[in-house]
Amino acid sequence: MRRHPPTSGTVTSGERDATQPQVRDQAEPSLSNATNRVDSGEAGQITLTVNGVTHHVDVADDTLLLDALREAVGVTSVREGCGVGACGACTVLTGGTSVSSCLALALRYDGAEITTAEGLDENDDVVSSFVECGAAQCGYCIPGFVLMSAELLAENPRPSEQDITDHLEGNICRCGTYPEIRRAVAVAAERRSPK
Repeated sequence: MRRHPPTSGTVTSGERDATQPQVRDQAEPSLSNATNRVDSGEAGQITLTVNGVTHHVDVADDTLLLDALREAVGVTSVREGCGVGACGACTVLTGGTSVSSCLALALRYDGAEITTAEGLDENDDVVSSFVECGAAQCGYCIPGFVLMSAELLAENPRPSEQDITDHLEGNICRCGTYPEIRRAVAVAAERRSPK
């Protein structure tokens, strides 16, 4: 499991259960303006660059990144599945690193560049391999799996089957298409880095 919000600025367990273990630290975006607003409890406007398009978003001090992306920006591939960062449906990439947007405060991402599944080209190796391998049934979880797979292949272009399984272990597919998902990642890796 790789997705985790930064260690400071996360939602507390009183608001949502944020008790998931931290596996690694996130790369933090520039926090110059956002940090002052978080500390003061004021609402404000942040700038998010989502899939290459800049958006100015009004947020409260407790607005989650998930809600800012869905409600203010209109991104629908970012979904709330569990609300505690344990299923992967809310995954986005910030600077190439996965983030559970259901746990991350939007203010902490002022100035960040964010990639969602909509930001990947339909001809992207990962996207096309998921389609060709029949990895989606209901499709609810697939955007998170696709982004986690893109992150893995950026870090490790030739992952083993175990590497794939380990990297995707924090994502849940209720339809149980795990074999097809793992195969799709292997196919994408082969396309990007043939032997």
